[in-house]
Amino acid sequence: MALQSSLTILNDLTIGANTELETKGFDLSIGGDLIIEDGGVFDHDDNTTYFIGDQNSVIAIENTGTANYLQFYDLVIDIKKFVKGEY
Repeated sequence: MALQSSLTILNDLTIGANTELETKGFDLSIGGDLIIEDGGVFDHDDNTTYFIGDQNSVIAIENTGTANYLQFYDLVIDIKKFVKGEY
């Protein structure tokens, strides 16, 4: 799956098994946890990824069958904007 514009998800984001999420450089805002299932791939494409939830978020990498690893290009943890209602 490839983003075609910036995307805000107010809850958890799960990248399913053997699925790739390509950001195509668009910003991605996640309000909950980021879960990458076995074989899932997150391709940042030089984007900015925001964690915006009002609670702690968990990043779970369940890749047991591949050597892929998680890499962010620009990571922002910004709880203030979420609490102020700016998202």
